[in-house]
Amino acid sequence: MKVKSESEVAQSRDAYIYVYIKSASSALNKQARQRLTTCAALPEKLRSLLGSGPGPGGRAALCRHCAGRPSAHVVRLLGHLCAGLRFRPRSNWDSAVGWQAMELGVSSQLWLWLLLLLLPPVPGREKESGSKWKVFIDQINRALENYEPCSSPNCSCYHGVIEEDLTPFRGGISRKMMAEVVRRKLGTHYQIIKNRLYRESDCMFPSRCSGVEHFILEVIGRLPDMEMVINVRDYPQVPKWMEPAIPIFSFSKTLEYHDIMYPAWTFWEGGPAVWPIYPMGLGRWDLFREDLVRSAAQWPWKKKNSTAYFRGSRTSPERDPLILLSRKNPKLVDAEYTKNQAWKSMKDTLGKPAAKDVHLVDHCKYKYLFNFRGVAASFRFKHLFLCGSLVFHVGDEWLEFFYPQLKPWVHYIPVKTDLSNVQELLQFVKANDDVAQEIAESERQRTSKELQDIYKAAISAGIIGWAYGGIPAFIHAKQRYIEQSQAEVYHNQLDAVQSAHRAATRGFIRYGWRWSWRTAMFVTIFNTVNTGLNVYRNKNALSHFVIAGAVTGSLFRINLGLHGLVAGGIIGALLGTPIGSLLMALQMYCGETVQERKQKDRKAFQELKLEERKARLQFTELLPEEIESNLQKDQSKDDAQKIEALLNLPRNPSSTDKQDKD
Repeated sequence: MKVKSESEVAQSRDAYIYVYIKSASSALNKQARQRLTTCAALPEKLRSLLGSGPGPGGRAALCRHCAGRPSAHVVRLLGHLCAGLRFRPRSNWDSAVGWQAMELGVSSQLWLWLLLLLLPPVPGREKESGSKWKVFIDQINRALENYEPCSSPNCSCYHGVIEEDLTPFRGGISRKMMAEVVRRKLGTHYQIIKNRLYRESDCMFPSRCSGVEHFILEVIGRLPDMEMVINVRDYPQVPKWMEPAIPIFSFSKTLEYHDIMYPAWTFWEGGPAVWPIYPMGLGRWDLFREDLVRSAAQWPWKKKNSTAYFRGSRTSPERDPLILLSRKNPKLVDAEYTKNQAWKSMKDTLGKPAAKDVHLVDHCKYKYLFNFRGVAASFRFKHLFLCGSLVFHVGDEWLEFFYPQLKPWVHYIPVKTDLSNVQELLQFVKANDDVAQEIAESERQRTSKELQDIYKAAISAGIIGWAYGGIPAFIHAKQRYIEQSQAEVYHNQLDAVQSAHRAATRGFIRYGWRWSWRTAMFVTIFNTVNTGLNVYRNKNALSHFVIAGAVTGSLFRINLGLHGLVAGGIIGALLGTPIGSLLMALQMYCGETVQERKQKDRKAFQELKLEERKARLQFTELLPEEIESNLQKDQSKDDAQKIEALLNLPRNPSSTDKQDKD
């Protein structure tokens, strides 16, 4: 065999490397190859081998796709090369060169894979722009860290809203002040005298007044004599410049008003009437939410349409940008205007025919739902959360009483009033679908901890009761069968043992079931009454155990008539007293009450949820220069507009002009 010289071997090696990389690069499409080979992150020889020289001016520059991470494209290119390699020596090469090239190819492959392992990992296609979303992800993390859920089961976390609204009236409300409120006709005048409700004859919206009165009558037995003025219009009535402030209840307001917020009439009736789907308004909240929950169950997250969705009338021009964006990019947003009572022509729907009204349960088909203010706060906001979709809430000016407990980036995505960031936000949630799903699921109301405890206690009691009644019955039935079957003739010992076990199993099932359902029922009734009292009164007391025992004992002996009812109640109360005392003593010994434990559990759950969500948020530390430049441009534009506005202000007349006029 003829041996090649070192120079000849080197020449053959270079030729093989050229063919090696040139053929492997065919795995890249033309656009990707052009992007990579014009990037200064790659060596010049490698760029020339791939068929592209330096960029304009004879010098290659970092392409924008590197985003400050040159190794990312090197790794990607090498990955394509490794995938496209075929180590086969050409037939016209002699065996020496062929084997040398094969050795070179194998060592090169190992070197490439080692390089892939040593270099930083490259994010996938959806994660490449992780740095771009760092702004939003940081906001989510901060919101979760600062979020404290409403840990009180009796909604005392809303007391802060009441106290803030009543602050202007800490000095008291005089008869003269109330007379002024009534005289101005800023709302409907109500009076409660001896637990009876009175109202003036005039009411601008009778159905709204009916909704308000429904809830007043629910609690009128606990209210003292009083009078009040309730505004059932859409707009608040007491601006902050009004002196002195006068007490008027309104369902919605901004921070520029002194109105006192109250739960709107729409929780019962009198919501916005939309013909033909809601001719009498949205209807009762307690019934409507069940329809929304059923619709949400039919449309889980993975089945929802990923297009952003909105249907509504043009009650506010703030909705216009979304409608125009939908016409420009219908795949991103599906938003159209519908008719309302004030509709006159297509000018009211931005020059297009009005769309058909869509039932709210059909909104649940979409992943992203928009909420806008109307004349005041939107009535649909609370309904959208029950769809299990991600809510985009536009603007933060208008409030209802429950808004302060809804936190941006925890329960919904906040959008600027002018919608200048809406496209970027939609791109963010589409690129981070798991994050969007986390927020959407946090909006929905889950089974309360109290109910879960009742379920667990009932199941545990059922198992214990089955064991208590079934195990002795199993042993007794087996022994009794053996005693009664002494004269029986069996084919073999196995047949006799199986017969005894079958008799024992029947006894276990029969008597175990009897004790199981009774024990589970007893514990369920007892825990339901005790937990209900704890939640209602927001404290744990011995009297709750006594009442729970009396109710449970009475129900279990009700089949014996009145005497059984009374006797069962007394026995239950006597049993509830030592049980409650024992449990409360254990709590005091452990240094933690039930209420403290519940708060601790809620806090631990939220911390766990925060850690899980943080683990799912993956991003790089670098922000793209494009976002920074856009922010600077926006800031410079705002500054220019402010300067121009100042220059256009009318000037004060000079002193000479004043003298001439005099």
